[in-house]
Amino acid sequence: MTGAAVTGPLLERSGELARIESALTEARNGSGTFVVIEGSAGIGKTSLLAATRAAALGSGMRVLRARPTELEREFAFGVVRQLFEPALVDASDAERAELLEGAAGVAAGLLGLGGRATVDVRRGSEVDHSFAILHGLYWLCANLAVAGPLCVVVDDAQWADAPSLRYLAFLVTRLEELSVTLLVATRPSDPGVDPELLATLMAAPSADVVRLHPLTRTAVAQLLESALEDVPDPAFVDACLRTTRGTPFLVGELVVALRGGGITPTAQAARKVERIGARSIGRSIQLRLGRLPDSAIRWHGRSPFSNMEILSTRLAWRNSRWRRRRTQQIDSPKRESSNRVCPWSSSTRSFAAASTKGSPAPSVRKRTGAPRTCSPSSRSRARASPSTC
Repeated sequence: MTGAAVTGPLLERSGELARIESALTEARNGSGTFVVIEGSAGIGKTSLLAATRAAALGSGMRVLRARPTELEREFAFGVVRQLFEPALVDASDAERAELLEGAAGVAAGLLGLGGRATVDVRRGSEVDHSFAILHGLYWLCANLAVAGPLCVVVDDAQWADAPSLRYLAFLVTRLEELSVTLLVATRPSDPGVDPELLATLMAAPSADVVRLHPLTRTAVAQLLESALEDVPDPAFVDACLRTTRGTPFLVGELVVALRGGGITPTAQAARKVERIGARSIGRSIQLRLGRLPDSAIRWHGRSPFSNMEILSTRLAWRNSRWRRRRTQQIDSPKRESSNRVCPWSSSTRSFAAASTKGSPAPSVRKRTGAPRTCSPSSRSRARASPSTC
């Protein structure tokens, strides 16, 4: 069972869901809307999009969805294909011909989606097809919206290919006249393939930006009580909140591990939470990384998960243990004297060690009384040897 299965219904997302449903209503009334959902990894963007799709389908809207991965960044129009291919495949011959009429057919033909490119567009390799494709894809979306209002959903936009992002930016400026709601979810910490293009799309004047925040202590307590079938002790809730930082995905992973280990939510069991959480969360990350080839793990010289809150939470447990040990050392009556730990110790050995490391060597002799003066004979020796006076 996954963490998502444990968390069940969305908690503390009613306000965000209400804003999105309001945007869907506007689209059904003929005025297009654009909603951006921002949040760190595991914060619940995908779950919120799933609830949005269910609401859109329940209100009679057609849903087009796409979710790129880090392996698809270099595939041009990969997101576009995910959005439109199912609709074209499911359409009858007559419906497909109507959808691909005019400019839409030109774009579909150039992208291999079933349309037929015109001779003028296909003539010569020097002809720039980019505008014809963007213009045609806009009309393909418009033709689909004529049949009924659309909800276009793109998850993990930070991994979208640049041509698809360019199309979405092209579409956003023309949404007002369509019965379409465009929802795009992204991680602000990941710049994507084209950071400037992604930033331009996210900063569109028409965008309604919904930022997701971690779960509060109350929500974590509700999840624990529902999953463990027992009222959790406040100390146990605090330990779970501290371990997961309120990230819904991590809370779900932790709950699965706690339930699998037969842990009861008591104050005595609170100290086991960090150990069990670190092990279960680490295993989940290793499984995710194990599914990727080395080229994806070392994407642009770093792991694609390096900026994820998931990994920082995994390390938080180790850091907290280190801080506790450090505090104990500082407070211990048996701690070493400051002379032994200070690099500028007055001892000759510590002084030499500090100088060897390339640090500036401070003076260890405190000068007292009048300054030293040099005799004429000593000044003459100083000219010959600057190190003496």
